[in-house]
Amino acid sequence: MNRAVETGHLPTMPATLVSMAMVGAGFEVLVRMSLDSSLTADGAARFLTDLFLGGLPGLDGRGYHSQE
Repeated sequence: MNRAVETGHLPTMPATLVSMAMVGAGFEVLVRMSLDSSLTADGAARFLTDLFLGGLPGLDGRGYHSQE
């Protein structure tokens, strides 16, 4: 991620903190998946992608669980 920032592929940001946030969020979602069978791998991947590429405005309310 640092290299992507340095080469201009990503905007200037605290790359280490962003990386840690991504790993932490992924882990927490994985833990939630183990407790909630309605949260599918596809739904979790869509949610995390929407969150990290679109920010909070990118979460359009579409279903991330199998019954939504």
